Amino acid sequence: MKDRTPAGQRTSVYALLSDLLPVLSPGSSLDQERDEVLVPLAGARARVSTATLLTACATERERRWPQVVETWLAGVDRQLADAASEGQVDPHRLRVQAVPRGDDAGAGVRAGFNSAFDLLVVEDRAGASRRLLPLDLEGLGLSAEEAVRAGLDATIGEVLVRLDVRPHTLPGGGEIRMASADGVPYVSAGITSVRQLAGADSPYGTLVGVPRHSMIVLQPVSSRSVLDGLPVLADLVGSMFDSATDRCARAVYWFVGAEAYPVGATASADGRPSLSLPPQLESVVASLPD
Repeated sequence: MKDRTPAGQRTSVYALLSDLLPVLSPGSSLDQERDEVLVPLAGARARVSTATLLTACATERERRWPQVVETWLAGVDRQLADAASEGQVDPHRLRVQAVPRGDDAGAGVRAGFNSAFDLLVVEDRAGASRRLLPLDLEGLGLSAEEAVRAGLDATIGEVLVRLDVRPHTLPGGGEIRMASADGVPYVSAGITSVRQLAGADSPYGTLVGVPRHSMIVLQPVSSRSVLDGLPVLADLVGSMFDSATDRCARAVYWFVGAEAYPVGATASADGRPSLSLPPQLESVVASLPD
């Protein structure tokens, strides 16, 4: 019987990786004690953590692991090529973006913000952005956590405090706020400042949409009537996502405290929405005033 514990799974993944490395990445080797792959690079060896590979395999059936390993190694090769061509990272130009959990989880330096979103570190370069790579951290002298903090501090000071925040009325009623900056792909980090951007501190939380990296949509939840407009808000966020060139997330999220939950709703024949809510929100909904 196969050992399906995390330790047993790690052993199985590493056995497969050891078999595939000579074929897919000649000259590379596995350092199991440090959970790293050593990849030849310009006369030296780059050390690449296997953490994202182990995470990716944990969510896939074992028969898919060879494809997962192949995709991961191809991503490592791209990261090394990008790092070599881009040169030294300017630490003063670090920024962060919000990305949905599970979105391209193997790429870049990131940290979890809540159960719905990660914060991804990028370098702002002349109006464009490049994902910070794990290999960049050594040159910066920063840990991943320090890079996320530096990027977030800079994003708040250079982007979020300068956002254009405007009220907007939904079709059929309901007031929302839109915070945006054309061509600035770091507005999505506004999920870290929901209370400030929403203009209100609601004890029942805030509905948030991040259809684009350059826009965030917010609606404080003050009563049950706000939920009546959720189908309209979800349609608005979805249409913005579909038409965006800087897509972030299609869903609407209910931010409560430090957490965020995807929510949905469809209009019913009687005019009341049919809500799709996770069980964690049941007590919040029950406490809402009419």
